[in-house]
Amino acid sequence: MDLNHGALENLVMNVLWNYSDDFDGVMSVNQVWEKLNQLNTKKKWAYTTVKTILDRLFDKGLINKIKCGKKFNYQMLMPRLEMAEQALKKVALEYFQNDFVEMAKFVRDLAYEEEKNLVNIYK
Repeated sequence: MDLNHGALENLVMNVLWNYSDDFDGVMSVNQVWEKLNQLNTKKKWAYTTVKTILDRLFDKGLINKIKCGKKFNYQMLMPRLEMAEQALKKVALEYFQNDFVEMAKFVRDLAYEEEKNLVNIYK
């Protein structure tokens, strides 16, 4: 499984996580495309772009592709929290030499700085 993915791929995965239960656990390209366009009123996604992103996610082993007649349906292979755990382990290894305590301190400090920035905005 390739955990390297971009913002668009992440957006599509979130649609699958958030809405696939509404469609019996799987979604067609058209269903994903419609949800993306409902969620984002500023940018309209092309059907072919969504299809390409789904195929890339399948090639990376992040989603399953199920033949349904002449078309395919897609589903996430693992729950969001399980994938988040794997991604955090990768970050810990690559950026913190597998030191989860140091990574947690970094996240805490980052959250504190963000909180300070928010307070300053509303002063």
